[in-house]
Amino acid sequence: MADVVNLNSHPTRCRECRYAGDCPLLDDGGATSDGVMQSRIRVLHDGDRLYRNGDRVDAVYRVRTGVVKTSLTGSDGNEQVTGFFGPGEWVGLDAMDGARQRSEAVALDTASVCVIPYSTLRERLNASSRAARVMMSVMSRRLFSKENMHLSLARDNASQRLAAFLLDLSERRGAADLDDTDIALPMSRGEIASYLALAVETVSRLLTRMHRAGTIAVYRSHVQILDRAALLELAGRSAETPATRRSASG
Repeated sequence: MADVVNLNSHPTRCRECRYAGDCPLLDDGGATSDGVMQSRIRVLHDGDRLYRNGDRVDAVYRVRTGVVKTSLTGSDGNEQVTGFFGPGEWVGLDAMDGARQRSEAVALDTASVCVIPYSTLRERLNASSRAARVMMSVMSRRLFSKENMHLSLARDNASQRLAAFLLDLSERRGAADLDDTDIALPMSRGEIASYLALAVETVSRLLTRMHRAGTIAVYRSHVQILDRAALLELAGRSAETPATRRSASG
């Protein structure tokens, strides 16, 4: 069973969090708000479910450590991966306008998430213009990232999709002030293939090819970017600017 830490007895956890700068639960001056006292930290282990399709929407979640996968199950029983979310990123926002979750969220490794009651977030957004701006920025980045992925799926070949996927993960780590050359990759090749609409064999073959070319170094649970320029070329992109890389995170 997942471990839970109540923030009520550990208010400094929020002030010391690396993501405190854009947390809607903190007041304008950085002090903890009443909403913090309603939130908690939940620790998940590999395979633990954060929520299931059809669960009542009672909270939104922000990943502190680890990676969480979201997915849908088709009428044929097959899983379609819809997203991977790492440190600093929000999970569960797609169901904020409904009463039930529309997807399933599962931890891919040991992960910790900040569990924010939906009612608490709604109150904060109504009471604080700063909190509203923060969440508008989060939603804007999420839409931008989704649009880029849809464009890649419609336009790019297999090599371009995989290269763009690795760059997206890198950019999102950079936005979270983490090393953007060392990408956590706890998901299986099959899960990556599902997300990119590719065959598992294609993903494995392309990762091996990029590894042998010296573009990336592939390890068991992570990938290291060795030649970003080559990866950009594979993805069909021009050289990035810092502003472009920040705007692409979600």
